[in-house]
Amino acid sequence: MKSFLLFVSSNNLIHRLLYVIIPISLNYSCEKENNSEIGFKFHAIEIVYYPEKQISITFIIIPEGDNSPFILKWYEPDSLKKEGPYTIDISSDYILDFEVRDAHNISKRFKYEIKIDTIDYVKYDYRNQYIGKYSCNVTYTYADAINYFLDTITVVKNNSFNNINILTRNDIINNWEGNQMTYLNTHGYYSYPEGDFYGYHSGVSFKNDSIYYTASGPLGFYYTNVYKGIRINQ
Repeated sequence: MKSFLLFVSSNNLIHRLLYVIIPISLNYSCEKENNSEIGFKFHAIEIVYYPEKQISITFIIIPEGDNSPFILKWYEPDSLKKEGPYTIDISSDYILDFEVRDAHNISKRFKYEIKIDTIDYVKYDYRNQYIGKYSCNVTYTYADAINYFLDTITVVKNNSFNNINILTRNDIINNWEGNQMTYLNTHGYYSYPEGDFYGYHSGVSFKNDSIYYTASGPLGFYYTNVYKGIRINQ
């Protein structure tokens, strides 16, 4: 009888200990989860470096932590919404200011500085999107005459960051430099309807893989060549 009571008492003690231990463990787990550190990653999707240090950056902010989903609140730029990706235009160092809030309503505010001197203008040269060969349909007009033909034009970088050169097939055959075109600063604060670049009696626009290029003759010889073409995959 004595041994049976001892066994029962031992079992009751074990149950009481488990009753105490289990809630403590659960409370510890919840506290650890609620105090999960909130962080983020800045991921640049696209960077384009234009003349006069005009830089376009498309990026996303990736919140980090154990308690998703997260909500972003923006202070600078305050025009941004929680959805990404985001695109901003900068011409000097810029500080992003935002708050990340997790599923437990815990928030943390961050400031992330973008330094333009760390952005490689060669790697992100805006002309990278234009250079290459284009297969074009050409319309030649002079006085009352109209002719149509095919030509391949090549767009190359000029030594000046503001310029490109456009070479026709004839330019390449004769080893000529082609037509030098100057950037019109269509990105940023200034915009011109004529196109992306201009040259002597000429202008050129690019859209995706397409080119629209017009070149007219000098005074006294008013011909015009209009090139409409698509980039050739290389």
